[in-house]
Amino acid sequence: MLARELRLHERDLPKLLQGTDLPTSVLLPGDETRLSGPQQLRIIHNARLLDPDEELGLRLGSQLHPSAHGPMGYLALSSPDLITALRALRDFLPLRIAIAQLGVEVSGRWLSCTLQIRIAAPEAERRMLLECFALVLQALIESVLGKPLEGGRFEFEFGPPAYRKAYRDYFHCPTRFSRAQSQLLLPSGLAGAANAAADPGSYGLARDLC
Repeated sequence: MLARELRLHERDLPKLLQGTDLPTSVLLPGDETRLSGPQQLRIIHNARLLDPDEELGLRLGSQLHPSAHGPMGYLALSSPDLITALRALRDFLPLRIAIAQLGVEVSGRWLSCTLQIRIAAPEAERRMLLECFALVLQALIESVLGKPLEGGRFEFEFGPPAYRKAYRDYFHCPTRFSRAQSQLLLPSGLAGAANAAADPGSYGLARDLC
């Protein structure tokens, strides 16, 4: 997806994988090679060298729709309600992306979804990962609710980036920076919101695959 977002020609693909010891065949459809955390970080670093646009993380995150995540995405999309969809993402995300972890908790007036990157990373790469992570979460919630996200807010552990005004073009609720942790806060009443596209058959099949 990074290669497509960067509009790389075939001859440029090795630049995206430089320093990872990965062959370009990992970019072919159907390849099931598992990447290590350091390899994923190096690819993100290389991508930023190829395209220094500070909004690259936001651009990439906006392309990461739930269906892009295979059985895990289909499990979430076919869940009966929002909290079940979020728990599906929580339970199986580490199998898809080992360096990421989602926490889900309903307490008082808030449904909180904490975003954790479980690997030491330079500031720019860490911010890019959290932006992608947050946009994946937003896309999933909006797919379940069937409407744009509202009534909540995103909080990020990093300070306001120079391009923070661009966040309005990607995030559909307010964003806050320099917080204790990165998280999405939603009204707790949304936890039981029914998924209009729920499909018990697909849900059972996707859960077995996960």
